[in-house]
Amino acid sequence: MRAEGANDTRIELRRCRAIAWGLCLLKVATHVALIERYGYHRDELYFIECSKQLAWGYVDHPPLVPWIAALAGVLFDFSLFGLRILPAIARR
Repeated sequence: MRAEGANDTRIELRRCRAIAWGLCLLKVATHVALIERYGYHRDELYFIECSKQLAWGYVDHPPLVPWIAALAGVLFDFSLFGLRILPAIARR
């Protein structure tokens, strides 16, 4: 009896994981579909400027934001897709 209950629990856990991953993929697909619909936001332009002189601390935003913008600049040359895809994937 216990073996059947354990198998049911594993099947249920796999089903829940599959649903969670499906929702994550749906969210990322939605972001990708709409990623270039609007132009640059003024905060994105500010993060691009901050990424040109990286520091460990900023008054108005966390230090990782300009580092992500710098990575997007290296990989995607500050395109809208490049600036927005990394945070979309990171949020899952």
